[in-house]
This record gives sequence, C-alpha cells and structure tokens, in this order.
Amino acid sequence: MIRVAVLTNELNNTDGVTNHIHDLIKGFQNYSKEVEFCIITGKNNAVEKFTNLGVDVITLPKFTHAERSAVNFMVNAFRLISIIQTRQIHILHSHDHYHANMATSCKLLISVSTVQTNHGIIHNGGFFPHLCAEKYITINNHIVEHFSESYPGKYRRSSFIRCGIPYLKKNKDSHSKIAFIAAGRLVNEKGFDTYIKAVNGLPQDVFEKAIFYLAGEGIEKDSILKLNISLGSKVEYLGNIENLQEFLFKTDVLVNPSRSPSEGFPRTIVEAVFAKNLIITSNFIGVNHDFTADKDGLQFEIDDVEELKKQILYSIEFPDLVLRMRDSFFRKAQDIFSVEKMVRDTEKVYKDVIIS
Repeated sequence: MIRVAVLTNELNNTDGVTNHIHDLIKGFQNYSKEVEFCIITGKNNAVEKFTNLGVDVITLPKFTHAERSAVNFMVNAFRLISIIQTRQIHILHSHDHYHANMATSCKLLISVSTVQTNHGIIHNGGFFPHLCAEKYITINNHIVEHFSESYPGKYRRSSFIRCGIPYLKKNKDSHSKIAFIAAGRLVNEKGFDTYIKAVNGLPQDVFEKAIFYLAGEGIEKDSILKLNISLGSKVEYLGNIENLQEFLFKTDVLVNPSRSPSEGFPRTIVEAVFAKNLIITSNFIGVNHDFTADKDGLQFEIDDVEELKKQILYSIEFPDLVLRMRDSFFRKAQDIFSVEKMVRDTEKVYKDVIIS
C-alpha cells in the first residue's frame, strides 16, 4: 500500500483544486486499491465533501500561503515530519508551490518522496522556487509548453495528466427560460465584471426568454454585486453552490469570462459540458488546446463586453447550431477528461517516484 499525504493551501467547495483532489481520491477508491490518502491543509471549508469519502483531513494552524513567514514555514515543516513518521507516509503530493517547498524541506530530514501538481503557470517573483519536487504533474497543454521551454530538466521529470472529471448520468431539468450561468471564485482574474456588464447591456426583450445567474464567493464579491445593481440588476446572484455539478443540470449555457494569464483548463467548463451546457468562453490562455471555437462552443476576446453580448444573443437565436456544438464537445470531453485514465497515470507517477 502506497500512503500519500496531499498538501493543499485550503479546501473550498467552489475551488477547482479542491474538486480535483476530491475526484482524484474518489477515482483511486473506484479504480485502484494500492494507494491510501490523507489531506493536510490550512483551512477546511469542504468538510462534508471529504468526510463522505472517509478521508482524514488534518488542518494545521498558519499553514496557508497567506500566513507564510519563516517561523510558520519551519514550524509546519516539523509538524509534517511528525505526521510522516506517525502515519508512515511514502509521498507528499503538493498542489501549490509553497507547500511543495515545505515538502522538499521535509525530505532533507526524513525519507519521503515528493510530487507537485501544477495547476497553472506561476510568473516570476517571490522567495520560493515555483517548481520544487522529484516528479511533476502538469494538467494542461500550455503548462506543458511552459515546462519544455523554461525548465527542460524538470520537464523530463514531468507527466501530462489531465484532470479526470466524473460524469453524472442525469437528465436535464426542464425550465421555461434559457438559463445562463457564470460560476467560480469571485476574483479579478476570473473576469465576472465582463459578464455583469454584458448581461446588463442586453436588449430588454432577451429577459423574456432567458435568465442569468452568477455563483461563487471571493474577495471581489461586493464590488461585483455593486456593479450589477448599478447597471440594472439583470444577473441573479446565487451565492456559493455546494454541488455546482448537479446545479448545472438546471442551466443551459455556461459563460466563462476569464482574463487569467496563467489559469489551466477550468473544471467548471467540463462539468458544464457533462451537464449538457453550451460553453461561451473568453480566449484566455488555458482554453485553446482543448476547445475549438465554433465547433465546441462560442468564444470571445478577453474583456470584450460587446462580443460577449453578441455570443449570448447568438446562442439564443440559433438553438439548432447550439445543440450541435454542445453535443460535439460532450463527446470529446468524455474521452479526454477520463477519471480512470487520470488514476492510472497518477499511480504510475507514484510508483516511479518511490523507485527513483
């Protein structure tokens, strides 16, 4: 049995990293009996999600990146060493660079292997190296390209493993209006202000045919909601939806207005596709390898409010074309975002890092 401790900044129901960790562990429970997990984090706002998996979640004080300091780093490194010894951990699998550095510090003092999953490109800056492990997992094509160009040595120790996302076999809920949704962390890089501006600028008769939702929490929540009110309150705010994947069966179109310069392919897009939603997305860096505009869905330039309005109107006016694009991407996503493939490939990384 390989015992793995997953290190992550925090657990949150609306966070893509949290959901990936959940699906990875659940996938191993379904497809492999050779790996046992625990999770070590600074905050746990997704207690029920992991309790249902029967996975131990250890919350350490001052473990988050936001609380970083030389003292907190050293104290938590020694706490990790104690956990490694008590639980006989073989691998520390980090999901951010701060805790990857902490894991590597532990390795200097105790026998343990290290793996780092890279969920996006971190631009230069900061005290800690951004890549710090024996083996790396990249989850998106543009991260693979970044590795091969900037870190050729570490690229040779990396494996490209897409995030496998479970497909719920469920019928769409019936509703009278076309339901649009944008969902995720309410932070500037997600571009939800573009969505708010576009929806509030649509012709009035559109709202007889369609309804528009926003879901999520984050530091930009107040400013986004104030913007919506100031422009006409045409977007209904739903707060934090605990099971977004199920809620997406009540919607028809996901709008992804990201302006992030480093984000990978968002799992929200795949969840929406699996719930038979059309995708309207910006052309941010992480989307272009696995999404073909006008075949898999509709696309607009980052921050282009007018173009987003046009794509929303198009999706309402041409339902037959929308269905063809939606179904095309659904078939494609089932193949490339396979949970079983993610488990098999990750298990190989674990076995390789222990041998090396």
